[in-house]
Amino acid sequence: MLLIRAAVFPYRIACIDRLSLPAKRHIHMPLRILIADDSDRLRAGIRQLLSSHAEEWIVCGEAADGEQALTQVNQLKPDVILLDLSIPRLSGVEVARSLRQILPSITVVIMSQQEPKVLRQIAESLDVTYCVPKSTIATDLISHLRNISACHSGPKQIF
Repeated sequence: MLLIRAAVFPYRIACIDRLSLPAKRHIHMPLRILIADDSDRLRAGIRQLLSSHAEEWIVCGEAADGEQALTQVNQLKPDVILLDLSIPRLSGVEVARSLRQILPSITVVIMSQQEPKVLRQIAESLDVTYCVPKSTIATDLISHLRNISACHSGPKQIF
């Protein structure tokens, strides 16, 4: 039993059973992911890969070029963007640089057909932590997203 002094009757003690109070619930909100790649097949493959992890991640949007990616980021405010470096209109490099001003909290995961060593150098130059060669997306993307989820803002409390 939890004892609480009643404000109206300062000398009277009200007894309230803890079970009658609303319980705190922890709700893990899935990370919202935007996929920016000019290949319809790759976007569909990533969407299918992530669909089996819907409790962890939700694909909130897709973009086929750099301009669409920036527009989608402004509208959807995703937590993560999977960004192809060689998308048309605005390159992935230009988009990544713009994202630092538009939505600094977004986590950028760059994807490319570049060799892993070259891709890591590009990622470092853009101050991007995560990069995935397209040849290893099926094996590496999930582990990167799990790392991002673990580092992200933790559980939300609802009263």
